[in-house]
Amino acid sequence: MLTILLLLAPLSLIIADGIPGGVTNVDVNDPENMKKIWKGLSAINAASTTPNYLVPVKVLSATTQVVSGTIDTWEVEMAETDCGKFNTNFDRYECVPSGNSPHQIYRVTLWSEPWLKHYEYKAEKIN
Repeated sequence: MLTILLLLAPLSLIIADGIPGGVTNVDVNDPENMKKIWKGLSAINAASTTPNYLVPVKVLSATTQVVSGTIDTWEVEMAETDCGKFNTNFDRYECVPSGNSPHQIYRVTLWSEPWLKHYEYKAEKIN
């Protein structure tokens, strides 16, 4: 019996810390989430079919995974602004959410390999 317990002890430590390379939940209120999402805004707007820019309103879920670098994934509530995409001078302080537009949910993924200066954003609408 003692042998079985000694063999299972390391397994319980792995489960408690998460599986190496596994997906780990991240606090949705961490300000780093919104910083990274704002940096990937062009990918979100490229995936959007709306005529106006979208901006992030709220992070609904956040995960991270260590791979060759890091994959961060967020589900983000986005709101349409009154700023048209034809305007190439997007200003995040002037392009605020429109009061009457419905919010949309996007899954945003960032694969980063900082030592290679590689940052790849992908976005897809999920509702």
